[in-house]
Amino acid sequence: MVIESYLSRALLGAWLLPFLAMPVMAQSAWPEQCKLHAVARFPMTPSGSAYTIPVVVNGVEKKFLIDTGGYASGLNEDVAKDMNIPLKKIIGVEHLDAGGKMALH
Repeated sequence: MVIESYLSRALLGAWLLPFLAMPVMAQSAWPEQCKLHAVARFPMTPSGSAYTIPVVVNGVEKKFLIDTGGYASGLNEDVAKDMNIPLKKIIGVEHLDAGGKMALH
């Protein structure tokens, strides 16, 4: 039983190896015209282990947290009201805040 499991893993690994190496083999040197260019700059302020930037919406300035790994952005209801952003009900979606607490909708 242990030998079969080891053999199965070894065969799977041997089968996958050429596919895992393909991206490395397929890459060529970057063309000279392909370079990074700055699109925008933001004045960031350290805030604990994160950074904030000043954001102005409808003439109201607030400091917003920068989250480069977030798939969505969210606002506290009070902040949205302060910035005159219309509120809309979200139905059937659960959100967790940064502390892992379920957001109420």
